[in-house]
Amino acid sequence: AAATVLCYHIVGTPSDTRMEISRDTFHQHMRYLEMTGYNVVPLRHVYEYMTGKRASLPKNAIVITIDDGWRSTYTEAFPELQKRKFPFTVFIYPNIIGKTANALTWKQIREMSDAGVDIQSHSLTHPYLTKRHHGSMPQDQYLAWLTRELTESKRILEKQSGKKVQNLAYP
Repeated sequence: AAATVLCYHIVGTPSDTRMEISRDTFHQHMRYLEMTGYNVVPLRHVYEYMTGKRASLPKNAIVITIDDGWRSTYTEAFPELQKRKFPFTVFIYPNIIGKTANALTWKQIREMSDAGVDIQSHSLTHPYLTKRHHGSMPQDQYLAWLTRELTESKRILEKQSGKKVQNLAYP
C-alpha cells in the first residue's frame, strides 16, 4: 500500500504558478478525488502504517497538505475540504501568522484545529535549515539556532492549536 501526498500552498488568484493555484482548479482537484474513488486519509494514518501501528491503507490513498500559513487555507481550502469531509494537514511556520493581510490569524488556526484540522510544524521562520547554508556560524551557535527553529515552532503551535505537534514539513 502507498499514499500520494498532494501539497498545496495558496489557493486563489495565481501570480506565482509554482506556489498558487486558482480556486477553480482546486475545486476541480477535490471533485476529481471525490468522484474517482480516491480515499483521502489523514497524514497520521500514513505515519501509523509506515511504523507498523496500522495494518493497511485504503486503495488509492491520498493525503492533502497545505504549507506555510496563508489566509487562503482558511478562506478557500478549509470550507471546500470540510464540505467533502476530507481530512488535511496544515504545516505552519508561526512567524508568518498575523504578519500580513494574506496570512492566517491564530483565531482561524484555532477554529480549524477545533474542527479537526491537523496543525503541524513548518519550522519557526521558514529558513534553510542545513549547516551548509549557515557555514559561517560556529557549530554550537548553529545547533542553538536550529533547536530554536524547531522547538519554538512546536511550542507556539501547540499552545495556539491546543493539540500536539508531532510532524515537521521541511521548509
